Amino acid sequence: MHILSQGTVLLCDDPRQAAQFYIQHLGFQAVVELDWYVSLQHPDLPGIHLDLLHRAHEANSASQRHQPTSGILLGFMVEDAAREEKRLSAAGLTITKPLTDESWGQRRFQVLAPDGVIVEVLQTIPPDPTWLAQQGR
Repeated sequence: MHILSQGTVLLCDDPRQAAQFYIQHLGFQAVVELDWYVSLQHPDLPGIHLDLLHRAHEANSASQRHQPTSGILLGFMVEDAAREEKRLSAAGLTITKPLTDESWGQRRFQVLAPDGVIVEVLQTIPPDPTWLAQQGR
């Protein structure tokens, strides 16, 4: 398979409302906006799309039209996770996992997005030397 691009489609109840979260808080821009479908792109990620599809629309398979969105975690790498956590918390968003430095070399937190989607914001930090030694590295 030769893949030309990658995109993620999230099923939601109100694509336009959900899009506002990604536009306002994460810097995405709408490139297509219909009542039942919104396609977003981030200026820093050309060629990568985040699409929001009304779950009941015929473009979705009939078996999933009434199924809630679950088990979705979108990860976004940033330069300063602590700064972003403060910004999103100050905006009144629900932080579902507070800012944490992980021994394997990540500083990360998670925030609740519309329709039950979790957004993880992370940055790379040096791994803990003890953890590395325990991994045989």
